[in-house]
Formats: sequence, C-alpha cells, structure tokens
Amino acid sequence: MTQSATTKSRVSFWVVPTPEDDAAWAALTREQQLTALQELAQAPDTGTPSGKTAAQIVAETRARRSKSNG
Repeated sequence: MTQSATTKSRVSFWVVPTPEDDAAWAALTREQQLTALQELAQAPDTGTPSGKTAAQIVAETRARRSKSNG
C-alpha cells in the first residue's frame, strides 16, 4: 500500500481516534496532513448522505475497530 493510501485509510477511521492515531497524525508533516484530508474529502462516498446520526457512526466505527483489533 502506498503512503498516501495508508494515510487515507487511517484518517478515514479517525472518527474515534485512539492515542496511537493522535500520535500518528502529530508525526505527519503539515503537508502530509493536508494531503490526507484533501484525499478524504474528495473520496466518492464522502458527499453521500448516509441517514445515520453522528452517534450511530461513532458506535459503528468503534465496533469495527474493536473487531479488527481482536
């Protein structure tokens, strides 16, 4: 996976950032942070309404992260 794809996939899960996510974000240069946010904002599904509340999105994200972390 490219650095851009890695950063983009990590940023997309930062609805519920962990301390590790915060550290990874802080380690990026301002240019890398800007690029990651721009790529995320331009993703095809970013502008698609989901009909979900913020609380539902956070709960689903936490469940996915919990499942992927084992």
